[in-house]
Formats: sequence, structure tokens, C-alpha cells
Amino acid sequence: MGDNRVDLDLRGFLSRGYDLKVSADYGTGPDAVVSEGAAREAMAMAKRFVVYCEAAMLTPDGGSEPHGAAVG
Repeated sequence: MGDNRVDLDLRGFLSRGYDLKVSADYGTGPDAVVSEGAAREAMAMAKRFVVYCEAAMLTPDGGSEPHGAAVG
């Protein structure tokens, strides 16, 4: 069960990012290719994740306020 203070996209980001890393590092054939689109999407989500984490550290309740923090 995930933390409802964090939106579903951010909660799934780390496992999806890890899957991309495994494909790039250990995949063979077509599984070794990470498309430019997938890489850009992962980078955008990583930025959202960092923004959310930074905001969570600055809020007294540990992040219930940011709820998914958008990157501008």
C-alpha cells in the first residue's frame, strides 16, 4: 500500500526508473534500448520527484501539502 499523500505517478516512478536502468544496463537485443521518449519522460518524472521531496522536507507535516508537486 502506498502513501496517499503522494500521487500514483510519483509512487510508481522509482520502480519504473529501475526497470529502465536494468534494461539499459543488462538488456540484450531490443530490450537493451531505451527510447528517447522514455528517457525524457523518466527525466521529467525525476524532476517532479525531487521537487516533491524538497517540498516534503520543508513542510511541517512531512509532505501532505505538495501532493505531486508540478515542475514549472
